[in-house]
Amino acid sequence: MSESVQFLSIDEYFDTGSTYINFSNGRIKVKFLAKTKKIIESIGFLILAFYSVFRGSIFGIKTKKNRFNIVISDLALDSFFNHEEISVLFKVIEGDYYPILNSSENLIIKSKKMDKLTNGKIYFSSQPLLALMELIRWDFKDLFTIFLSFLRFFIFVLIPSIFTDIKILLLKDLMLIEVVSHLDRFNIIENFIITNSDCYSHNLYLSNSEKNNHKLVMLWYSINNCDLKFKRSIGHSKKSFAPWLKTMNVDEHFVWNLEQKIWLQDIGETSKISLTGPIMFNNPFRTIENKIFNPNKFNIVLFDVPPKIEIKEKQAYGKSAIFYNLEISKRFILDFIEYSRGRDIQIYLKTKRKDEKNTKAEYLQLLADLEVSNELIILDPTISIDSLLDSKVDLVASIPYTSVAYLAFQKNIKSIFYDPGEMLDCNHSYYKGQIFISGKNDLENYLLEVA
Repeated sequence: MSESVQFLSIDEYFDTGSTYINFSNGRIKVKFLAKTKKIIESIGFLILAFYSVFRGSIFGIKTKKNRFNIVISDLALDSFFNHEEISVLFKVIEGDYYPILNSSENLIIKSKKMDKLTNGKIYFSSQPLLALMELIRWDFKDLFTIFLSFLRFFIFVLIPSIFTDIKILLLKDLMLIEVVSHLDRFNIIENFIITNSDCYSHNLYLSNSEKNNHKLVMLWYSINNCDLKFKRSIGHSKKSFAPWLKTMNVDEHFVWNLEQKIWLQDIGETSKISLTGPIMFNNPFRTIENKIFNPNKFNIVLFDVPPKIEIKEKQAYGKSAIFYNLEISKRFILDFIEYSRGRDIQIYLKTKRKDEKNTKAEYLQLLADLEVSNELIILDPTISIDSLLDSKVDLVASIPYTSVAYLAFQKNIKSIFYDPGEMLDCNHSYYKGQIFISGKNDLENYLLEVA
């Protein structure tokens, strides 16, 4: 038996942090401190939920006839809009820049940094469900019914779970199902909205069910979810496909194009799939300064995938971490820099977001050194992609398979995928007509033709 799976046959408990798991028989034991913490948190949530209903019965400004979309995933809008730009953010949401969000008469978006901000129709909250329960003007009968329901949950579910470890692990989900069931009774929630960041894990109360009066919608804010196919010569002939993608349980997907829809269907997705065009949660009004790009030079904009620190590497990239490593990331930058020396070429880098604490220090130091030497200009990660691509950009070069390549191709800008390690077989289907370049020699030959 392979050593990697040998532990599955050992009849003993393995410590996983908060639990002990016996992989041979599937039994789980929750540690006392972890169990105590979950019970206290659960009691606290029940109290907060009823308090929200009570406040709603007094101060609620919406009726049970109003309907809501609720965004459960973190859209990181605070990265693109500061507090002085909140009115702009409301304008962007109401203007259909973000698909589906405003398809209901009211919208609640999960956000810790923007908690409590509202314009009377759009609400930001760190606890969207509690915020919704506080917005509704409940009558006395509702208040009494919900109180009895929570009391019954406390007596018949929460207390018995103390003696059943599996129920302890499911306690949060069971509570949220109880809360959502009350909201569903009045058909208050139209859509729960998540993004593909949560494609591998979402709470049970979100799962589609015939008993639900709401829909669960997934917005794909990127198109780079296709798997990497490694060359046999490097010993990784299999694709980097993530098996958890097959566990998605939503009512409807909103995707960029037909190729992405076909990919979802190929991995077994049977839910409704709707085409919307590119979905990007950035600030369309945060434009780039025209003077950044030199009109007398050939301007190349790089889009990287930064190497994560070891503790985050596997979590972020899974098997793809074989490719998205420090050496490949450095070569992706340096191969363009080295070619540009002595030529009328300027190299720019646009990262997705600032994430210095999770990015390897050696990579950050390389970028800093190249910026100091003026060989690399690092662009503000919060600027609008549309604004960037509408500027004097001559070539977009992306590490496989970042989404901007598709956007550049749509705007008739020269666009390439570059594999500096010659590790991948080109197997993408999202980017018809897209150029795939493997290795430094092929890159230099291509740049000799176009630059």
